[in-house]
Amino acid sequence: MNPALPESEAASFERDHKMALPPDHRQFLTDLGNGGAGRFYDVFPLGFMDDNFDLRPWQDNDGMVGNLLKPFPF
Repeated sequence: MNPALPESEAASFERDHKMALPPDHRQFLTDLGNGGAGRFYDVFPLGFMDDNFDLRPWQDNDGMVGNLLKPFPF
């Protein structure tokens, strides 16, 4: 696992995206680790996604992630 995410970075992510992370996920990120479980486990660092086996930052409405302010439809 990657090192835990500092509280200030979790707060900054929430502020930048005008949303709150689910409490359990936020605690996982700030207490245990910010992704890095290895390939095929889909535990990526906050704000990153897998793009053909390379991690890259995602953007709201980039065609892959969607809008974090809208409820997950499924």
